[in-house]
Amino acid sequence: MQTSIPARRSPSFRAKLFAGLLLVLGVLAPAAAQTVTAPYFPMVIGNSWTYQDNGVDGHVSTITGTQVVNGLTTLVLTDLTDGSTENLSNDTSGIRQHRAFAPSVTINGCGTVSETDVYSPPVQLSPVTWSVGQSVASSGTLNSSLGSCGTFSFSYSATSALEAEELVTVPAGRFLASRVRMNLYIS
Repeated sequence: MQTSIPARRSPSFRAKLFAGLLLVLGVLAPAAAQTVTAPYFPMVIGNSWTYQDNGVDGHVSTITGTQVVNGLTTLVLTDLTDGSTENLSNDTSGIRQHRAFAPSVTINGCGTVSETDVYSPPVQLSPVTWSVGQSVASSGTLNSSLGSCGTFSFSYSATSALEAEELVTVPAGRFLASRVRMNLYIS
């Protein structure tokens, strides 16, 4: 029996958070041919980021603890607005996403369920160092548990590219920011 799942939620939170975190990278990193990403994504329990989502201020994400995903200890980034989580690592392999959880997703035919997505291997968000114009690709299997709808296996491919470094002005001042584009395809 083959089951099809209607359109799933977009990974917009993930993309916005990653772009926001790389804005922090730009704040801390000097202008250079190579941008070293790992030291500028400070993944320490208790660190928080406040950001704007679709024009609304006040979204807060905090590193709340650790969790083992596929045998690797990851840090849990919790969105305090909606309770969703992302499991990330930042090490000698770069910045990677291992798992995502959404407590409330509406699926046609199933209703409102929780969604847990596990990527194997993890999605590569950035390498340890990269230059403007460089991209990093990853692909693998996404196992998605959709509560009472069941568990499904998909293929994923992702590409993150460092498009530019540019000066931005925000209430805190003027900073050099890294503009990153991430595309995640699930089939």
